Amino acid sequence: MFKWRRSVWISVGVISLLAVATAFTVLSFRYDGAEGQKVTLNRDKIAPTDTGTTFPNADGAFGDVNAKPPPDAFHANGSGQVSTRLDERGETLKALPVGKIVLIAPGEMTVQETRTVSARVGVKISDEALMGTVTHDEQTSLKTLHVSTEMEAQLEGSSFRIVPISERVQPIAEGDFPTVWKWQVTALNEGDQILEATLYALIPDGDSTARLRIDSYFGEVSVKVKPASWGEVFLKTLVPLLASLVVMGGIVVLVARVRRRKTPLLPQGGAASFVKRSQTVSDPIPIDYTTVNWDDISGKQQKVLRESIVRTFPKAADFDLFLANELNKGPIGLKVSDGGFEQQVHDYLLYVQAEGWTLDLVRALQEKRFPSTRHLVEQIRATASIDAQLN
Repeated sequence: MFKWRRSVWISVGVISLLAVATAFTVLSFRYDGAEGQKVTLNRDKIAPTDTGTTFPNADGAFGDVNAKPPPDAFHANGSGQVSTRLDERGETLKALPVGKIVLIAPGEMTVQETRTVSARVGVKISDEALMGTVTHDEQTSLKTLHVSTEMEAQLEGSSFRIVPISERVQPIAEGDFPTVWKWQVTALNEGDQILEATLYALIPDGDSTARLRIDSYFGEVSVKVKPASWGEVFLKTLVPLLASLVVMGGIVVLVARVRRRKTPLLPQGGAASFVKRSQTVSDPIPIDYTTVNWDDISGKQQKVLRESIVRTFPKAADFDLFLANELNKGPIGLKVSDGGFEQQVHDYLLYVQAEGWTLDLVRALQEKRFPSTRHLVEQIRATASIDAQLN
């Protein structure tokens, strides 16, 4: 018992020291230029005020304008065909219907804080339906653009960590149902930073699809320093750490309790070797105790009974004290005979039976629920039947 408690207290002490050391380490840290800063999105510079540029992109279906064209593009007037195709793309873009786009971004951000930026596109839609619900700390930029039945949107910014939430390619429909692209954006660096949203039209081109750039929308972001509070550091750093330490401490205590339960209680003196042998004894064979006397019970039955008491009480004095406290009879005070604790238990049982304490002993053992007393209770209950038979 003492060794187990000492191990638990040592473990708790080590865990506490680790927690205190970690707390001092966290409190001593200092912010660099990328920690605890504020981001402000410039409303005037979030997008140009013109209606958009209908300019064919050199990406997508066109590929790189400096790249080698496919073999079928080479003939006597190959350069003329490329120019013709570019003109056709430009005319295709100009022929697309005109819709609206609104870019919604937070008015302020804190470095390492994650917020949502969205682009909403619609055709024949009111401004109110296009914008949807905008919170007080968000700002918007509304303009027109050419739209296709399917479009692609990208958001880029070298000083931001950007994670798409919605699909990159989405269909465009008419009416009060805008198409919405969303990104999770985290500001990383100090200074004036740029967010660029680019829209592409996807146009059928024979067996493939041409990807044509419609326009880009720029937002200039101003980053300022914002000191972090102790509460933020505690919640983000120490709480998870302390939770982990508590879990580790719980595991240590649980393992110690399990090992303690599995460790047998050995009596002192000559009975130690007897207890070790008794751990493999099988359950007693059921017999009718109402027709026999105690002395007629087989040696195996008596052995099981004695072993149960030995496993429950580390030494004879403990059993003697148990009887004194629970049965209120006073110490019996029998001395351990030459036969050891096993013989002492046998003498106890004979004395208990002779004094008529059997029922009291059974009740006391049941209320206390000592470990390894199942056979003990069964056998003493049997002696109660013997008492009734004899009386």
